[in-house]
Amino acid sequence: MKTKLLIGCLLLAFIVSCKNETANSEVKKTEEISNISVKSYSYDELKPLLEKKDDKIYVVNFWATWCAPCVKELPYFEKINKEYASKNVEVLLVSLDFPRQVEKS
Repeated sequence: MKTKLLIGCLLLAFIVSCKNETANSEVKKTEEISNISVKSYSYDELKPLLEKKDDKIYVVNFWATWCAPCVKELPYFEKINKEYASKNVEVLLVSLDFPRQVEKS
């Protein structure tokens, strides 16, 4: 129940905070920082990651390249992931872009 409420709140915050603007320059900055591969998941594949029952704390962030505020906050989530990794905290970044929007390397 708490997981569903948390996911619902995160989705609501995502929808409310995103403006329909392009963030291409921010995406390019992010790409320059690190080369990260992106795997596409269906909801059925993602669901077990969102419902893990272990001692770890998961911070889940839903974002998209077309959401400028979302792209701007990504480095902060990466910082949280690094700073709290030793404290049993993991950040899951979930892109809501369509697979065709992800550039292939």
